Amino acid sequence: MDQEFESLTSKNTRTLVPPPSTDKVIGGMWRLVHKKKEFGEILKYKAQWVCFGNHQEHLVNYYDTYAAVARLESFKILLSLMVNRKFLAYQFDVETAFLYGEMDAPNYVAQVANYEVPADTDKCLFFNTDTTIFLHIHVDDGFIIGETAELVELFLTQLSKSYSIKTKKQPTQHLGYTLSWQTNGSVMLHQQDFCSKILEEFNMTSANPIKTPSPANIHNVVAQASMPFSNLTMQKAIGMLNYLALHTRPDIMFTTNLLSQFTNRPTAAHWSLVKHLLRYLNGTRFLGLHFTRTEHPESELIGLADADYATYLVTKKSHSGYVIMFLGNLVSWTTKKQPVVAQSTTEAEFISMNKCSKEMRWLSNLLSTLNIKLKVPVLKNDNTGAIKISKEAQLNPNSKHIEVQFQYLRDLVKKNLLTVKHSPTNDMVADVLTKALGTVKHHQAIKLLRLVQSDKITGG
Repeated sequence: MDQEFESLTSKNTRTLVPPPSTDKVIGGMWRLVHKKKEFGEILKYKAQWVCFGNHQEHLVNYYDTYAAVARLESFKILLSLMVNRKFLAYQFDVETAFLYGEMDAPNYVAQVANYEVPADTDKCLFFNTDTTIFLHIHVDDGFIIGETAELVELFLTQLSKSYSIKTKKQPTQHLGYTLSWQTNGSVMLHQQDFCSKILEEFNMTSANPIKTPSPANIHNVVAQASMPFSNLTMQKAIGMLNYLALHTRPDIMFTTNLLSQFTNRPTAAHWSLVKHLLRYLNGTRFLGLHFTRTEHPESELIGLADADYATYLVTKKSHSGYVIMFLGNLVSWTTKKQPVVAQSTTEAEFISMNKCSKEMRWLSNLLSTLNIKLKVPVLKNDNTGAIKISKEAQLNPNSKHIEVQFQYLRDLVKKNLLTVKHSPTNDMVADVLTKALGTVKHHQAIKLLRLVQSDKITGG
């Protein structure tokens, strides 16, 4: 507490004044937290003094509450860039970062408890001009990669002149991720601790592991009539699983996304599917993204898009999914029920390709901003009809009904900003984001996506 109070004082965060007669005085409290090491061991205890922001009034005590943070994909872009260029990685944390900010309105806050006195009483991703250093900022945490240790340490020395920072080379923890560095230059990104937390939360640590995240007949199971189940328990489980799926586990994203549609009025059948997923998680808690060097990739940026046609039994809507690789490493993925009812398999695939093309264009622009030269990005799909539509100069009578919002892809192809190619169905790894796969196909997709058990990497 003394250390926290000293930080508040040394950064000139406040001026002690008598309580005002007209303005509200906001209270505060001590928040006691602890930081953990990679495997849950407590690193240190920390006390934080926080004000009751929920007692503030908009346009009186504050105006804007938005603060930009870097996207998940940009962090994975840096990891892929790092292993391919053989850069070094550092992490830094700005101590008491929020104390450097400027308030946009006056706030009267009660004095820190136990320290009363008498009554006199980005945006977020940066690089240098010769692109030898790249910096990723998330609030007060920074992740930096550079060509040499001297370059990075010089930058950190300059930064420390303005801010009090703590640095670490090759960090093992960052933004809730665990990074496992290999001697061959590759790195594993996983969330084993968070997986364990989920399993403990729902008493599934002793559950028998299974090999797939969902049964093959998952759509039939969700449609079954059964007893109501606690929506709060369902919402908590899906919220935790969704966080995991978004960050490091694309293999569970389809199942999580499908079950998230039933969090308002869940049934026992829905909960049985959550428990199925947790059993899968119990056998794959060490599974994570493996970032490694790729020699001579077909293109630096490759997307694979897939759709499962009319998969929803009642609405007959289709399901889209895509993955995007940068230098052979997975950096972006998503899964989603399509917003319209596709009239054919070809149309469903085209809609999925169109969605993937938007994310690929954003990533292309990001990489261009970072002065990273790219070949024309490649988007792959296993439906020849959808590929043909994407290359047509004009819509033919059989496809002109497809809504204008889905024509973005054709414009990119026309301008040579994207190349569309066919992928054999057996190599379509985006399948894992559109449907429940059998054991063999599921594990084949995991392998192609470079999802690896962190405790089973050999040779580094």
